[in-house]
Amino acid sequence: MEWKEMYPIDKMPTDEELSTYITSPLYEDLCKYLSEEFNAKRSVEYSKCAAIPGWNVKYKKGSKSLCVVYPEKDIPKVMVVIGNKLENEAEAIIYTSSDYVMSRYKESKSNSGLGTWLVLDLLNEEVLSDIKRLIELKAKAK
Repeated sequence: MEWKEMYPIDKMPTDEELSTYITSPLYEDLCKYLSEEFNAKRSVEYSKCAAIPGWNVKYKKGSKSLCVVYPEKDIPKVMVVIGNKLENEAEAIIYTSSDYVMSRYKESKSNSGLGTWLVLDLLNEEVLSDIKRLIELKAKAK
């Protein structure tokens, strides 16, 4: 059964249900990193977004969004929004990242002026490292 079917809008998952469903140790590493490095605030929110509807986990530092995690059984998705002001610095990171991250960035790049909504499957340590570098850039931006 899919996540959005298990937890419809009127049934918010508990922390225990989230950790039971998202079995990836990489997800645990990302959560620990966000907490320890940035004291990020975590919130579970429901999204009606057509692309990835359902409950997700948002991480913020103050009012600044760092990333959003979309629960998946084996390989969760992580979205990092790259605003226009950070585009050049983010591209310097992305073009030294894994082929997968570079490819996803090129597919996601927006010309709308709203930035790039980069959604990555948390596949392996290399992708996790790339995500951490992008989050660090976002967290330190003024």
